[in-house]
Amino acid sequence: MLGANNRPQEAITHFETALELQPNHPSIRGYLGVVYAQVGRYDDALRVYAEALAQNPNDAVIRTNLGFTYIHLGEYEKGIQEYEKALQINPDYTPALQNLTRIVLVRIETLIREGNGDAAREFADKMRSLAARLGAKELVDQIDALISQHTAP
Repeated sequence: MLGANNRPQEAITHFETALELQPNHPSIRGYLGVVYAQVGRYDDALRVYAEALAQNPNDAVIRTNLGFTYIHLGEYEKGIQEYEKALQINPDYTPALQNLTRIVLVRIETLIREGNGDAAREFADKMRSLAARLGAKELVDQIDALISQHTAP
């Protein structure tokens, strides 16, 4: 893919042209969203992801990419919600679970480092519940280990 080969502007041009030729193709919108996000055009990425999801709301890949974009914008709750939706659609979709795990653990560590232990525990409880609903036992275990590491005497 051109975007992955450090030619994102060329990729954008190609995907925009492809979209003009095939406006009902959600995968083209998904790829275009990825490249937009790569170059920091987050509003454009959000727009094309929304259009793609309007065509196919059960696309776990697009939901995961949308979640990733929200995380980059600092909209953690929205990002986590999209990862959750992706995993509800496809419980075995590894990128969604990996991204969810990463953001949850980093967010807990950040709150602890900032001295917000209560907020970290509250967020951990919420994410532990989400992970349990998704059947992500390993994430539950990682959350528990992280919290106990920072609350042990």
